[in-house]
Amino acid sequence: MAEIVVLSYWGLVTPGRTIPNEQALLVLGGAALLVSVLSLMFYRLFFRGLIRASGGANAHPTLPTRSAPVFTGGCFALILAVGALSIGGLLNSAVESTLHGANLITLGSLLLSLAGLASSVAGTIYLLYRLDYRTGAIKRHVRILEVGLN
Repeated sequence: MAEIVVLSYWGLVTPGRTIPNEQALLVLGGAALLVSVLSLMFYRLFFRGLIRASGGANAHPTLPTRSAPVFTGGCFALILAVGALSIGGLLNSAVESTLHGANLITLGSLLLSLAGLASSVAGTIYLLYRLDYRTGAIKRHVRILEVGLN
């Protein structure tokens, strides 16, 4: 979402100009870095609150270990990258189909992008379930999402 906001604003202030790759890398990389730092801050704040609410670090046996948040954060970053590439491919395929007509290559690209987006959504659901499962916040268990959690 931050990338969409940054790109929309950037398109507004630089209409029709060709942007050098170095400048694009700095702006988009800066937005990604800012989102990453803010996500890390909120993540630590959230888990610190869970530890306090449970009465200490050892009071609840299902609280995540130190490596679990790192693994989950890395998986979220990978899912974010796949989702962003899938959305970009989806938009590119849609524009290509609109401008030049649909053919097997654009339809294949469109289907591949939809599959990537669907896997990103499914992965996000699984990781959110995993976080809630480890903290004991799950009230309704879904067996298929508990694969690999025990």
